[in-house]
Amino acid sequence: MAAGQVLSYYLNGWNDYKINLKRVAELERVRLSKREAGCDVVVADLVLQKLGTEQLFWNTAHPKRPLLAALMERLIDACSRYEPLLQNIDAWHLIEQHPEIGKELSEFAVPVHPQIANELELEWYDPKATYQQLGGYTYSYDQYFDELIRYSIANKRKLLNGEVMARQSNWDLPIDGAASASDVTGYFSDGFMGKMLRFRLTAESSISGLQLKAFCPAHHTGPLRVQLSTEGVQPVAVDVNPGAMVTINLDTPLTAGHSAKFTVVSSAVMNLLARGESEDARDLSILILAVHTLA
Repeated sequence: MAAGQVLSYYLNGWNDYKINLKRVAELERVRLSKREAGCDVVVADLVLQKLGTEQLFWNTAHPKRPLLAALMERLIDACSRYEPLLQNIDAWHLIEQHPEIGKELSEFAVPVHPQIANELELEWYDPKATYQQLGGYTYSYDQYFDELIRYSIANKRKLLNGEVMARQSNWDLPIDGAASASDVTGYFSDGFMGKMLRFRLTAESSISGLQLKAFCPAHHTGPLRVQLSTEGVQPVAVDVNPGAMVTINLDTPLTAGHSAKFTVVSSAVMNLLARGESEDARDLSILILAVHTLA
């Protein structure tokens, strides 16, 4: 099916693929309630209370500033029981005085389907709104999903083959030979479904080697195999368990412009592939804590 046909069906075929959103909302209410049952500070009640009257999120994981302020207010209140001086902090004033708070969260907004907005009675929904994306691009609702569908079709073969599918074909992380490249810290693959992740780390000047620290998120059901390699050298591979951190050293010089590859794959997938068996895509995510050059 061509991209235009897929988009037309998505925009006009709601009655064919719609789900019972009222039921989903109720299940989500119960799930959030159980999830926060043991928490000292909760936020689900705020989300559920204001969902229909106020846009609280830029996307599924990025809250807007008013929700951040409300959560901060609750955190301060909870902590002030142990440190009374915190009672003097006004969370809302703090948010207003520091526009940088939450700025990065606003750089990637996901549109809401018009029929979803209708069925959930989202008063704040604007069908003519535009949505900012990474890189500063702005799309209308139709443009966003047209681009998404075309991208998905173009990369379908790569996904089926388990190739790299982060937000770019490869993540290219510059490594400055004069200092540690701690600015690359962060999630580069959260929520990716596939068989393998690869990051390319390129030296900006000659270095004697690399040290990479990474964390395996606790939600993984089994260990991840992480590997650091460069051309002509035996790879350094380590298994890292969920909730654990690993440090890998690549004691191999890299000249300016040359790269090392950091590969992440499920250990379960590796074992099956070694026996010649197939395996479905897995949820892969890794937190790169720091990248340093070796002296």
